Amino acid sequence: MKGNFSKTDLLKIFKEYGLISIGGLMYSFAWTSILIPAGVMGGGLNGIGLLIYYATGGTNGGIPLGVTFLVLNAVLVGVASLLISLKFGAKTIYAIGFISVAMAVMQQAVPDNVLGLADDKLLSAILGGALAGAGISICFTQGGSTGGTDIIAMIVRKYTSLNIGMALMVADALITVAGLFCFGIQAGLFCILGLLMKSVLVDYVMDSFRT
Repeated sequence: MKGNFSKTDLLKIFKEYGLISIGGLMYSFAWTSILIPAGVMGGGLNGIGLLIYYATGGTNGGIPLGVTFLVLNAVLVGVASLLISLKFGAKTIYAIGFISVAMAVMQQAVPDNVLGLADDKLLSAILGGALAGAGISICFTQGGSTGGTDIIAMIVRKYTSLNIGMALMVADALITVAGLFCFGIQAGLFCILGLLMKSVLVDYVMDSFRT
């Protein structure tokens, strides 16, 4: 066995990480430029982050989303590396780091409400959920994830008969219920709609890659 990577191996690695980067950009844009400007709460660690942020003071000193995102993801990555594989963990660490940077850059460089959808919560929930789901599924097909409940879904998928989209729905449903109490029924309903779109797109894209 050769000690160095062959050209084919390197091209495969560049392809995998390139696609993960594209998926990460789609996911980041969905959050920073569609969901957050419209005030639509999503699932995943970003949803938990929003709950913690507002519960600890919001604009008056609440715990930043980035802190919650990184801390919780660090725990989940460690668990996933043990239960799934170290390779999965490495790709997910890359995706989490890439998304963290992409979100920070987009929030500074991309104008608020760049798509003009801030006042249309319904369309924002549909489009944002679909784009986030497509980004997540691209990462999944390359053996990684965007972190958060995506990691939980991958673990559940490995040890149960649930498909990834359904596993995501179950994991995100708990966050949505909490959101209903914090932000009201209307915000919760838009969140549910976004999660449905994300779940549908994840399974659709995953099935497309298998065929």
